[in-house]
Formats: sequence, C-alpha cells, structure tokens
Amino acid sequence: MNGLPLFLFGLTDDKAPTHDVATGFVVAAESEEQARALLSAPLDADAPPEEDDRFNALHAGDEGREVWIDPQLSSCKRIADASMYPSPVVVLKRFQAG
Repeated sequence: MNGLPLFLFGLTDDKAPTHDVATGFVVAAESEEQARALLSAPLDADAPPEEDDRFNALHAGDEGREVWIDPQLSSCKRIADASMYPSPVVVLKRFQAG
C-alpha cells in the first residue's frame, strides 16, 4: 500500500455532551496536524461570523469542532503507516446519537 497513514481519534473531553456527539474517528492523512484540521473543517466556510461556529461543523457533532483541534480534549494515535487512501479523508466516524 502506498496510501496515507491512518490516525485513530478519541474524545477525551469529560465536559462534552453525552449525545449527538462524534466520539471517535479514523482518518487518513499525512500527519496528525492535517487530520485534526480535516476533523475541524467547517460545514459552511461562508457562514456569518455571528453564527455559533461550534455547530458549523462538517464532521463534528454537538461536542463542537474545537474538540478535534485540541490535544487536551481529544486523543490521536497513528495506527497504520500506510493505507489504501491516497488523499486525506475521514474513513470512519463513531457517533453517539441521542
């Protein structure tokens, strides 16, 4: 395989909501930083600044985008040096619906 490494993310923020949250991801990316940036991507980059940015999230749930940027609130572990994915992508999302 010549694809990107895989990273496993987990929610470690004990103050995060308990439902309607993403609790983990597997991400193919060149680095942890690139993976965190992908997870914190906005759904609508053109949303007005006064809108609550926490809910303007492509991948995050009610825990908010900032959780996936901050290593104090989410863990990251490289689980594979290569994958079948040639470009950055969220491979798997674990979501706790409520």
